[in-house]
Amino acid sequence: MFMPKVSVIIPTYNRKSLLKPCLDSFAIQTYPKSHFEVIVVDDGSSDGTDLFIKEYRRDLKINLSYFRQVNGGPAKARNIGIKNAKWDFIAFTDDDCEVDRNWLMEIIKDFSSEEIAGVGGMVISKNNDTLSQYMDYYRILQPPGEGDGVKYLVTANACYRKKVLLEVDGFSEEIKNPGGEDPDLSYKIKALSHRLVYNPLARVYHNHKQDLKSFYRTFYNYGRGVAYLNNKWGEKAGGNYQSNTPVFFHALNIVPLIGQILSLQRRGVGVRLSILFASLNHIARFAHASGVRRGY
Repeated sequence: MFMPKVSVIIPTYNRKSLLKPCLDSFAIQTYPKSHFEVIVVDDGSSDGTDLFIKEYRRDLKINLSYFRQVNGGPAKARNIGIKNAKWDFIAFTDDDCEVDRNWLMEIIKDFSSEEIAGVGGMVISKNNDTLSQYMDYYRILQPPGEGDGVKYLVTANACYRKKVLLEVDGFSEEIKNPGGEDPDLSYKIKALSHRLVYNPLARVYHNHKQDLKSFYRTFYNYGRGVAYLNNKWGEKAGGNYQSNTPVFFHALNIVPLIGQILSLQRRGVGVRLSILFASLNHIARFAHASGVRRGY
């Protein structure tokens, strides 16, 4: 059985309460513990993450390394992890995720040929609150399909050959916030004629933040990432976003709400969730437009 050694990189920032269940999920992996290491890169946390790691190591069940940087964003943190990774395959997840016990076993088995540079998996909400249901319904964190592969991978659930990551100089550190760095990495890899594939059995469970402020910030950052991608990649980014459209237009244009509510109901979504999902779409559209307008 193909079972190479894997380095797992987890960037973290002020989430020590979520980091523990994330790390605990690696202690029960079906993949041999001798065949993987976990690298936590602290992006300048101020919540005592360093002390938590020190305590966590006292009852260590996994091969764990810890690095700390001045706050510079998840792209920079992941690059530090790549530079310090020991093994030839590098997997990524986030500090607000918990990986399925078969995650490493599943995500590594699809490297069936040298042309496959990366494998991504399914990101599923751990909770059942409205915001989590919205993210799952619209597949916000799922790698979008393209031909017989995927357009890009999502680093909440992805694994790459280390040599390919080094070949493209890792993540673009100009992207300071979570949003845009994942597609950009995939585009760089695919530009060298490497393939990316998707394995839905490689599962990660995501703890979405359950407040509207965080929801808004997520889509705002996505908008900023889209502006970066469009400036760098043009049509390859796949969007036609007009950053010169007045942002207030998206806030005041509530006409699509009724149409969305009716469309969701026709698709079997209940009345309550249809209204909530359509309202969240309105907020997301406004946040996204604001982010595109801000750009980088």
